[in-house]
Amino acid sequence: MLNLDELPRNWAWARIIDVLLAFESGGRPKGGVRDIKNGVPSIGGEHILYNGKFDFSKVRYIPFDYYENLNRGKIEKNDILVVKDGATTGKTGFISETYIFEKSAVNEHVFILRVMNELMSPKYLFFWMQSNFGQKYVKLNFKGTAQGGINTSFASNSFVPIAPLPEQHRIVARIEELFSRLDAGVEALQREKALLRRYRQAVLKAAVEGKLTEEWRKKHPDVEPADHLLAQIECNRFNKKSKINDALNHDLYDLNDLPETWTWTRIGDVSVLIQYGTSEKAGDDPTGIPVIRMGNIQEGRLTFENLKYMPKHHPEIDKFILSKGDVLFNRTNSAELVGKSAVYENHHPRSIFASYLIRIRINKKFYNSEFLSHFINSIFGRRYITSVVSQQVGQANVNGTKLASMPIPLAPIEEQAEIIEYIKHYNFVSMESEVNINKIQNDIGNLRQSILKTAFEGNLVPQDPNDEPASMLLERIKAERDTARKGKRSNPITHQMRLTQ
Repeated sequence: MLNLDELPRNWAWARIIDVLLAFESGGRPKGGVRDIKNGVPSIGGEHILYNGKFDFSKVRYIPFDYYENLNRGKIEKNDILVVKDGATTGKTGFISETYIFEKSAVNEHVFILRVMNELMSPKYLFFWMQSNFGQKYVKLNFKGTAQGGINTSFASNSFVPIAPLPEQHRIVARIEELFSRLDAGVEALQREKALLRRYRQAVLKAAVEGKLTEEWRKKHPDVEPADHLLAQIECNRFNKKSKINDALNHDLYDLNDLPETWTWTRIGDVSVLIQYGTSEKAGDDPTGIPVIRMGNIQEGRLTFENLKYMPKHHPEIDKFILSKGDVLFNRTNSAELVGKSAVYENHHPRSIFASYLIRIRINKKFYNSEFLSHFINSIFGRRYITSVVSQQVGQANVNGTKLASMPIPLAPIEEQAEIIEYIKHYNFVSMESEVNINKIQNDIGNLRQSILKTAFEGNLVPQDPNDEPASMLLERIKAERDTARKGKRSNPITHQMRLTQ
């Protein structure tokens, strides 16, 4: 019984199967549902959120006639949905009065738990399944590898502490009241995080417009203007075998009022290398060379989680080894994520990069790698990417030629370095705030579990000695079932009980 302390007086343990009218999963028509554009929504684990609510941004359907002929898996109000297999096994949703579909069904990856209202509040069992106690039963019943799951034995092998029915309703009401307050706090934190993202974008915008360093320029009037730097770039460019011949057009930025000491150039004119990453398949052996992939670029920074690796002696390694200051550009992704960039700073002594990334190696005499990365990630960089992106099989793409042609503001090299220091300062403040917000969000998650633990230990609401004990309720239900099994009288509870895979 999960080492719960002694249950309160008038409470009792029961198997989950003994409080259910139905325990069943659904299915899909032969051939799947990929090409079905309308019908009845087919609900899977991907639609269930960890807070018990739903995300229906991507819904698939089963035909109406298929739904009408189903004898299991049809969703009703107050049903509890539990993911039964895969990496999210145990994720639990609740069909409340605000559920948006009049008709829907679960697919083969989801169980429906339908409660006997005479014995238990549906929300009470839902909260039990959301608690660490309920999730521990999921783990105890999990069979198979990472793609395993729970089967119909879960409901027979798992238990729930039953409070008297009136107390269950009081517990549910109190949990909902407390969770509502926590939800309001989470929403406020999400607004704060959105403000921080806008703040960072505002800092980048001000940086690449030259507004962050207005006072610095006044104090350094003798700094060589970017026109002189541009003349050196032009000389360097014309000595290259490969040239960018298209016109330099920065009008789309609506950024014509650069500081007097600034001018325009292009990525291709200040770079010494623009290179696609390796397409060789990487593995999970951590003794190899880390491979930076598009998922490792987050919020303008490189992260080193969920890495893949290439064998150290693979012949492809040397030409893809990253150097400090290389800018990594995500050339293929969803439309809102293509173009995200970050600078490699020797995070690992030896790392390489995957094919969905482009490495830009900058001539440091002319341009600062971090300044370039910040410009690409700014609203101006996003605007250029949107103007040149192409769609390929549902993915947005920007190739190396278009990347090389991106117009970029050219500031004196000393001022570029100063801008980076300003951005680092503002980002430090922003990141400190975000770390605090994330900590509070984590604390709220722990507080939810603490509330659930207190509830199922019987300490969230007061007990009423006048409530009918749960044991008597269980005995009455058991007696009715036994009578029905013996055929002495009809019992709708027994007739409706369904246990199906």
